[in-house]
Amino acid sequence: WVGSDLVNSVRGMLVLEYDEIIRLLSGITESWFENNGPIRLKNWPTHFGAIDLVVEYKDDRMNMDWGGTVNPPEGYKVFWPNRRAPASVKIDGEPWEDFNEQTCRVPAGTRTLVAEW
Repeated sequence: WVGSDLVNSVRGMLVLEYDEIIRLLSGITESWFENNGPIRLKNWPTHFGAIDLVVEYKDDRMNMDWGGTVNPPEGYKVFWPNRRAPASVKIDGEPWEDFNEQTCRVPAGTRTLVAEW
């Protein structure tokens, strides 16, 4: 059971279903990216379908790419790895305003997010 607790803890840091929303990266900090490169999830199961996700964070820029069958009813809540409000956010190439110093609300169906600090 200790092994499954570890897996569930790491999973919750990356992808966590909470009511009708998926929280992404809630336990991830900048240090995850310093020596390891991007985070890649392929066909990751959730209550709302499988998610494919690639997250790159480098030089005060975060790129996220979504795929898969995932469709959470209330979308996503993305947590910033540096816990600072970005200067700008784009969702699928369009400027986005629904963010603060900790998180960004992202609608279901989103395919890309770019944040710059």
